[in-house]
Amino acid sequence: MFSSLLICLFLLFPLYTLSRIYCDIQTPLDSTVSLNYCYDRYRSTGLKKGDYCLIRPERVRPTQVFVGKVEMECTKSLFESYTSDQLRVNLMENNVPTVIGPKAEFYITDHHHFAVALFQAFLDFQRPVIHRVLYACIQEDYSQYNKSSFWKIMKERQFVFLEDERGNSITTDDLPVTLKLMADNPFRTLASWLRKGFVYIKCGSKKTKHALQCKNSTAPFFLECIWADYIRKFIPLTYYPSWPDSPLDDFIYRASLQLQVEALVGVMNSSMSLALSTDAINLPGFNFQRDILTPTMVKIDNHGCPPGADDDSL
Repeated sequence: MFSSLLICLFLLFPLYTLSRIYCDIQTPLDSTVSLNYCYDRYRSTGLKKGDYCLIRPERVRPTQVFVGKVEMECTKSLFESYTSDQLRVNLMENNVPTVIGPKAEFYITDHHHFAVALFQAFLDFQRPVIHRVLYACIQEDYSQYNKSSFWKIMKERQFVFLEDERGNSITTDDLPVTLKLMADNPFRTLASWLRKGFVYIKCGSKKTKHALQCKNSTAPFFLECIWADYIRKFIPLTYYPSWPDSPLDDFIYRASLQLQVEALVGVMNSSMSLALSTDAINLPGFNFQRDILTPTMVKIDNHGCPPGADDDSL
């Protein structure tokens, strides 16, 4: 009865529509050819919506302030365990949605964890640094706009997330200019765990394409950021018993990564209940089809890593 009611509500009031472009990359680009790189390709032949090209992580601009560092470290460890061929395939499968901005700067609108992890990963001589390149999937070319008009349309299209790691509103001037300067939001890690267990749904992946609520729809950008902010409001983790001198206002932001994992695992049950309650029904990705995509608590190892920690699209 409850499930049927929710599906009816969803059909009457769809929460999001198709808004992103996917690039199905079957053949790797030769990273020794300069015209395969985004900037050179843009200058030479131009780039349009749906094109893809190579770009180094240090050249991209973030469109959010934070990542979940526990989640990022899990992806980084997996990169460091891959062979060169495995890494190349993973980079192709997890291509990064990208918008071209003024002065031909490239802004990524998703997969920030993936990009930061690749930037920080140690790749030895058997996995050449030349593989340290992202496959950028072009969503839009806004290079013709001035800075003010660019950010105006980015906000209108919801291609930027203007909250910091503690939920405070920010301006586009507060966005980091490089992946190296991104802050840590522990709740973003928790949100990723919930997504992997289908507590909420990220439409557009192979595992969700058969869900009715994902028909002709895909997830909005910053879906996990939205859920992270929602959870933080109700489960702020301002105090934790195993750290007796924890401040009452920002414990989770000052904790070590290991203590973060312990604290976040401790609130998994309550976070799942919160995300599955009707109070969250208006959030994008609310799971309306629990009989098909059954919510489960994913198994988290001692480092805070769930299965498939490298796959930022699921």
